[in-house]
Amino acid sequence: MEAHPKGSAPSCTCDYFVFLSLQAGTKMCCALACCCVGDASDENYENLLHKGRRSCTDCSFLILFLIFCGGLGSIAWYAVDNGDPYRIVFGSDSFGNTCGRNNGPIWIRSNKSGSREQFEFSGQNMTERRFMFPLNASRALDTIWACVRSCPEDTVTTYEGIKKLAIEQNNSLCVDYDSAIDAAKHKPRFGVCPRLPVLRSTDLMNRCIPEDLIAFGKDLLRKVADMDWIRSYLHDLIDASPYLLQMCLVALVLALLSVALLRFFAAAIVYFVYLAVAVLAIGFSGSVWYAFWKVYKKSIQSDQDALKDTDITITTTTTMRPKSEPQHLTTAVLFKDIDFEAMINFENTTTVTLLAMALGATIISVFIVAVVWCVLPRGKKMIRLFKGASRALSAMPCLLLQPLINAALILTVAIYTLSVVLVLFTAGDMVSRRVSNGNERGDSILIIETNMTRTTKLMMFYQFVGFIWVSEFLMACQRLFIAGAVSMYYFDV
Repeated sequence: MEAHPKGSAPSCTCDYFVFLSLQAGTKMCCALACCCVGDASDENYENLLHKGRRSCTDCSFLILFLIFCGGLGSIAWYAVDNGDPYRIVFGSDSFGNTCGRNNGPIWIRSNKSGSREQFEFSGQNMTERRFMFPLNASRALDTIWACVRSCPEDTVTTYEGIKKLAIEQNNSLCVDYDSAIDAAKHKPRFGVCPRLPVLRSTDLMNRCIPEDLIAFGKDLLRKVADMDWIRSYLHDLIDASPYLLQMCLVALVLALLSVALLRFFAAAIVYFVYLAVAVLAIGFSGSVWYAFWKVYKKSIQSDQDALKDTDITITTTTTMRPKSEPQHLTTAVLFKDIDFEAMINFENTTTVTLLAMALGATIISVFIVAVVWCVLPRGKKMIRLFKGASRALSAMPCLLLQPLINAALILTVAIYTLSVVLVLFTAGDMVSRRVSNGNERGDSILIIETNMTRTTKLMMFYQFVGFIWVSEFLMACQRLFIAGAVSMYYFDV
């Protein structure tokens, strides 16, 4: 095919395939609908290279993703509209009052046809009562909670002490102030005042927790930490923490330094990595074999010393040995050369374990060395690739910040998802439940609880799926961003 002189009209033929070629001054471009052959200018040729057939891909999934994100926003709006974030921070008592603010009354019906009645103890002003207090600390997971002004600083053993605390400090440990004042006159009914004794408590996230329980938790953690294997691990971790931090900083500095020097020492770094991987693999298997040899030598020496002691003992006690019972022939024949005591000996077990580890390490090392040997001829391609990547990073140093920005975005999505889920916990239906004391008198009280509905549970699951999908989308955006920047740099240089 001859080239057309400049300025002449090129001939066109139709073809389906896309093909670009450059042959001795002749440029040929075959597009989807038409193939034009002509001596195009270099500028037009570069435009054809860069502006080939381009179009958006996966548009259907993009629309689906946007619709899904709209669903996430709708769930967040539903959670804020129907939930109460204030109840997460300060909590609420068992009668529908949120601690730390003025509450409106809650109206209920005893039956569908009955009139509405105000729920008992609801609608109280809790502006000064910002802490949740359990009326029965021994059953914290299934007890009635009340809002109090402050957690009790001392143990209270009588109802007179509860009355004194309400009068002197204006701190009612009962559901309402009047019940705390009348507690000393007659025994309060179940579910209104705390069960005695009231333990000294401290506030934790606006919840009153008995100090004895905190002390028990600390003792439990201390006992767990005092276990030999846990204590050894923690001791080693604490001792090695400064060195671990130093090694992390050194690794970061070396990584940045290697990126900076990659352009100039690409060949040395590539072959050094090959050599380091092979040497570490061989060194690891060699160290395991050395440990096996030392333990095996020690066990052989111990066996020889034990054999000498046994010979001396047998020589001195042969004449005093009583007549033994006859042995079974089958047992004597099958196990005559097996020393079961030596098999269950710790040293021998350690030797066998080290032998298995040494064999496994040798197999892995041989495999790693074989892989390095196979990729060694491709080192030149790696060198060219590293040099190109180094030049791209030198021209676009902000690419090093992209992983940090992406990590910050994923952390933001995680905080958003956790916040929405927590608010959804307060967006359930408020239902009443009767709590009984379980005694013969049948004392009981009606309380209010927030139950998770099927809809809110599905919304939580939707949020979890959304977190995974959005995180993967951000990771894909990071890869696309870096790939696009490097490709534009490579083709525009």
